[in-house]
Amino acid sequence: SGYIRSEPSDTQQFVGIEEAARLHLEGKDSPKTWPQETSDWFASLSHDILEAASQAEDRITGHESKEYVSTMIDLKILAHLASYHAERIHAGLNYASYTLTQDLSALDEAIRFERRAIDAWKEIIRVSEGVYADDIVMGPGGRSSLRGHWKDGLVKLGKGLSALEEMRENFSHAYRGVAAEFYFGEVAPRDGRLPASAGAKFVKVNQGYGWLYDLGLTSAANNRQVFGMFGDNVVTASQGASDSESDGSAAGQSFIFGPDPLEGGGHRVMTDMPNGDYELTFTTQDSSAAPTDFGPMWVVANGADRTEKFSVPAGERVETTLRTTVTDGRLNLVIDSYTQSRWMMNSIKVTRLEPDVAHVPVRRATPGEDIKLTATVGGPDEIAQVRIRYGDPRHGYLSTAMEQSEPGLYEGVSRVGEIREGLSYFIEATDEAGRVVTYPREGGIAPIRVRVTDDDRPATVSHSAIRSADIGKPLTITVEADDPSGVKWVRLRYRGASQHQDYRTLAMLRTGEGNVYEAEIPAGHIRPEWDLIYFIEVMDNNGNGAIFPDLERETPYVVVELNRNDY
Repeated sequence: SGYIRSEPSDTQQFVGIEEAARLHLEGKDSPKTWPQETSDWFASLSHDILEAASQAEDRITGHESKEYVSTMIDLKILAHLASYHAERIHAGLNYASYTLTQDLSALDEAIRFERRAIDAWKEIIRVSEGVYADDIVMGPGGRSSLRGHWKDGLVKLGKGLSALEEMRENFSHAYRGVAAEFYFGEVAPRDGRLPASAGAKFVKVNQGYGWLYDLGLTSAANNRQVFGMFGDNVVTASQGASDSESDGSAAGQSFIFGPDPLEGGGHRVMTDMPNGDYELTFTTQDSSAAPTDFGPMWVVANGADRTEKFSVPAGERVETTLRTTVTDGRLNLVIDSYTQSRWMMNSIKVTRLEPDVAHVPVRRATPGEDIKLTATVGGPDEIAQVRIRYGDPRHGYLSTAMEQSEPGLYEGVSRVGEIREGLSYFIEATDEAGRVVTYPREGGIAPIRVRVTDDDRPATVSHSAIRSADIGKPLTITVEADDPSGVKWVRLRYRGASQHQDYRTLAMLRTGEGNVYEAEIPAGHIRPEWDLIYFIEVMDNNGNGAIFPDLERETPYVVVELNRNDY
């Protein structure tokens, strides 16, 4: 995990491994150099060095000097080190994707690349064994020094691989995870418990959870804490729980109850909740010093599903379950009782019942090649069918079955003849109970869009760098950008020439004169303390990004010297 979280040497030029996984899952572009590109660079460099070394060895046979031998050893070590990073970058990307999605195929790929990285590390050991001392000290000495031998690193790498393999062996689906737990009364908000107390008022604009109506009132006549109101009907908290019990460490030790008999009325609790099927578990128990009976009472979910009417005898714990479906992103519960009785509630646990689909999306495809998709699918009931729905608005959508390759892991292929520009897809899973879920959640409304292209060339950028500017005056930056697929956007990034300052971003707008884009840096952002530095980012419609100035050719930013003569 430390490897994937390490930041690049220049965060404005390179996408970090964990960041790359997140951007890929979100379908976002970046003009920076992606880890995959860095991996390709390392792999190419390693290959070229080893190839050149092999040719040199063939030519110099019988004439090796000590300088030659030592140089060749170091070159091979560096080449295998480049190969190690080329493989481990992909191991890190796949592991980061797994942690974000729980798709087993990503974990399998992480393990595969990690093994290949270890093989490259073993080559370093083979080349360096018997050449370098077993305890090489690099640095000034002391505990902070980097010391040891390449083979010491193999032990750590082996432990990391074993941890990944153990993670794979012990994997379990999270399809029946607890989506939320609400504890009523005075409950400390810890261990994931959500206290539905005086401060928990549901506000439709702000979202969240809580009571729908006015909260935070106190009834002085009977000294009871008010936790919710439905019209004039007061919802109060039990004062019977002792101090040791009031944190809600055991269900039933802190609770709320409805209005007195003949003052009845339903009380509504609402919470934002992703669409899907859920099981609700209601816990009721009067644990006060002088418990009383409650009920008959019931709970209605989303205006359609309701529990049987039930009573809570004094001091006894009663659990009731109800299954319901959330269809509009919100769980709506009404707790109610007869007018001659009172309702009460200690806690509500919301558990997901539906199948779960974990998937690392495919965002790009090459024309003339099949697309292989994998997904991890599980649920409380057996999975009856998993399929890919794919196509485009012009030609319509097709479907193909995903076959189970091992428990929980499914694979499917979209054939080359059906891969065309405008392609999008989603995955649909159905269990034996008839529950249907899709990935993404919106399914066909917001499917995953795939760029079908062999275009990997970024937009061309032409810009005359500005080398001087006046203090206190706005500065206009102009650039020409063009690409056959079209320019998606152009951005200007700038700051003072101080590493303590963060970059500001301006959208560069097309001027109407050909492919010219411009942006104006405000006068207030050009301060006398520091010269100005800037660079330009461009993204085309095929997801290819470019940064000007180009890191491969020159310093990757422009330095603007400020005129301070009259300042």
